[in-house]
Amino acid sequence: MATLTPRGRLFAVTYTVKGEDGKHQNCYESYDNEIEASQRKAYIDILQKAGTSKLDELRAAAAAYKTTRTLQTSINNYDKTYQEVIEKWLPFYAKKKKLSPHTDDVHRRNRDVHILPVFGSRIVSTITSEDLDLFVDGLERKRCLGSKSYNKRKKDVPKLSAASISKIMSTLNASMRTAEAWRYTKKRPKTIAPPVEAKSRVSWDSTGIKSVMDKIRDPMVHLLVHITFICQLRPGEAAGNPLRN
Repeated sequence: MATLTPRGRLFAVTYTVKGEDGKHQNCYESYDNEIEASQRKAYIDILQKAGTSKLDELRAAAAAYKTTRTLQTSINNYDKTYQEVIEKWLPFYAKKKKLSPHTDDVHRRNRDVHILPVFGSRIVSTITSEDLDLFVDGLERKRCLGSKSYNKRKKDVPKLSAASISKIMSTLNASMRTAEAWRYTKKRPKTIAPPVEAKSRVSWDSTGIKSVMDKIRDPMVHLLVHITFICQLRPGEAAGNPLRN
């Protein structure tokens, strides 16, 4: 029986066959995605159950399989929309990269709010680098949603930051790389997101935090400020944990 093992960005299928001398040999094949590797493993299992265990026979079957898969994939995949691809890609990407729930939510929000309204109905193989450049240009002029837009006039709502655009493009570019590997497009389009400028933040040193803590009379507030400084908590972490208790 064949085995399937993830190895970095590839998926390996290994199995044992008989050589010309009658001795068993280990064979190894690598595939770009888990779907093709799973199908290949199932195909080898069927052949071995049917009694096909010699090296030459399996190699011939492998060549025929890959040729058929390439032709079928090229015919069936080039008419797929981007939404069909990203819906299939994101669960595999989250599993492969072992994404945290928060990071997975960021990719899903980028997909639903920003990417699908523009590219969802487009055929993946027709998306060009020019389309991505125009998309980035539109993001740079797009207003923020959510809390940053509450009770504000449209002209006062800030535009998307370079950091937000970079995260959106990371979702789009990663999905397009996989689309090329899965043969949904012959060549993936490329573009560059606007550079993100690192901003230094002003923070208190130990002397400054001590002078503030010396003025705090409430023991719970004193403890909260102390823990926040020692553990370098973010505002939501500092304010959220006590409230849940």
